[in-house]
Amino acid sequence: MKKKKILIIDDDDGMRSAIRRFLAAEGKYEIDEVSDGSMVEEKIKQFSPQLLLLDIRMPEKDGYEVCLSIRRNASLNNIKIIAMSGLAGNIGDAIIRALGADCFFEKPFDNEKLKAKIAELLGDE
Repeated sequence: MKKKKILIIDDDDGMRSAIRRFLAAEGKYEIDEVSDGSMVEEKIKQFSPQLLLLDIRMPEKDGYEVCLSIRRNASLNNIKIIAMSGLAGNIGDAIIRALGADCFFEKPFDNEKLKAKIAELLGDE
């Protein structure tokens, strides 16, 4: 079975590493990462992920801009997007969903709930 590809986009090295570790333990995903929203489109061309784990607050190009850019590009529209943020409140959730994210997780998140949502979005439940 071919592994599904997940791209982690977060400026926090520790968060990227933690997400990579718990997803790698599943053994069914190929994982890559970038630390800056401005590098996402180039990485998507190289890696061809099915799903993005997208931090909202990042320097340079934030998660809102990344999400909007991907949803405006018809050739990337099939990529699932899970947005994440450490900012509490429903405003960020509402905005990122309006821009096209499939769902939103507030940091810190429950690893099991995130794994379940990833499996649901990628169709490997």
